[in-house]
Amino acid sequence: YTDALYDIKADKDEDGKSISGSRKEKVINYINNLDADYGQKIILFKSEYPSDDTYNYEIIDYLNGRDDISYTDMVTILTELGFKVEGDNVYWD
Repeated sequence: YTDALYDIKADKDEDGKSISGSRKEKVINYINNLDADYGQKIILFKSEYPSDDTYNYEIIDYLNGRDDISYTDMVTILTELGFKVEGDNVYWD
């Protein structure tokens, strides 16, 4: 997915300047059309837009509900997404 997301570019106006939000809209459309469950989609979105906190609680709930993900793996995933993990507490700015 990383390569496909990298290839998504913002639309340009008549002056060649990027149109604000156009890339994000395309990324959302791409992710929504993937054959993946909701949790995987919001993690992929967060990996592309780490400062967007819209789905933070849902990501944590999704990972907590996965029996196939160890605590260590969960910490790694959350850390790579920009969260801070201290014991059983998860924080973000």
